Amino acid sequence: MSQQKIEPRLQIFMEQQRARAATGLESADMAQTGIDVTISHQENIVAGEGGERKPQLQSLASRVQKSQSPILAELKKLGVQGVTTHSLTNAVTAKLTPSQLSKIAELDEVSLIRLEAVEMVTCMDESPNVFELPEAQQDFNASGRGVRVAILDSGVDRDHPALLGKVVDEFDASGTGLAPGNHGTHVAGTVASNDPVIRGVAPQCDLLNIKVLNIFGGGLPASVINGLDQAVRRGARVVNLSLGWSEVFHGWVCNDADCILCQAVDNASRLGVAVVVAAGNEGGAAVPPFRIRHPGAARRAITVGSVDKAKILAGS
Repeated sequence: MSQQKIEPRLQIFMEQQRARAATGLESADMAQTGIDVTISHQENIVAGEGGERKPQLQSLASRVQKSQSPILAELKKLGVQGVTTHSLTNAVTAKLTPSQLSKIAELDEVSLIRLEAVEMVTCMDESPNVFELPEAQQDFNASGRGVRVAILDSGVDRDHPALLGKVVDEFDASGTGLAPGNHGTHVAGTVASNDPVIRGVAPQCDLLNIKVLNIFGGGLPASVINGLDQAVRRGARVVNLSLGWSEVFHGWVCNDADCILCQAVDNASRLGVAVVVAAGNEGGAAVPPFRIRHPGAARRAITVGSVDKAKILAGS
């Protein structure tokens, strides 16, 4: 197996599974058990800029599909079913046994194979209440009217009193149903709350509820990519991602803002979407400085940190 193509946390996961099988804690036939993974292609395919979004997205999907054909052909040869192809990043998601994974890793087209495991990735615990919102709204004459903002999160409670009538479309990319989560509802309120006292940043915008995490804030990278794709297709002008995978806490690999999440964000931006991403929760003395989660590290993301009540950059 081309070990350098196997993400370290996937290697650890497989070693743990083998150890459990050896001690009888897992079935001995675990070699035949599929592992959810996402396979990154060596080629980074960039979306065109300018013009109508739909034909640009179709062109991107066509080029990605052509690029992925050797990987898809090998997956078909190996009898792998239920393969998901991604347009915004040149990658495919599938369930592979260790032996199938080994075969795929041998392909020249494969750059990295990542584990798809549900992890806690939310980054926003408390809304900032000192960001001079009234002044900004007055200066820019901005209320959000006519703008579709996609909330990619744990699900939005469309029946919350402060959000009534705000959600105009929704999609479940998480596979867990559209039951709302506290985090997603909180983020949606920060963006669009109609509450007369605690109003959102853009109270007249329309919301797209794109659920990419479970109600507890755990999720898969592939779900986020699929949700971002849906946001682009459903006419979002702004996407909010108060989430991210951490090199520190999740073992995420992204050498040069080139991971599947960063590629997807950059291509969504090229297709006319402003993508706002949380910088992350990495800070303080125990963690090296300037660590940003992914896709917050994407070159075209608008990456947002936080300040405390004294307007001092928060440590974590």
